[in-house]
Amino acid sequence: MEGFPEWAVWRSDAGRVWATLRRGLTGEEWEAGCSRTVDGDDARRLAEALEEQRRRQAEARRLRRLRETAARRGAAS
Repeated sequence: MEGFPEWAVWRSDAGRVWATLRRGLTGEEWEAGCSRTVDGDDARRLAEALEEQRRRQAEARRLRRLRETAARRGAAS
């Protein structure tokens, strides 16, 4: 799907549109509620689901940065 190159997209026999992330999830992504596979009734709904995944991935990156910063500060003490 254009705009989401990190996802493999297909249509099921039932007509739903699915996408699977082409990589595994990080621990932070799991914590942020990310999914490896999402679906939608049509391409528009799938795009909405993929945008939600982008938001959750951004939150996971934020969590990771916070933890890395905290770990560096702890190591410096």
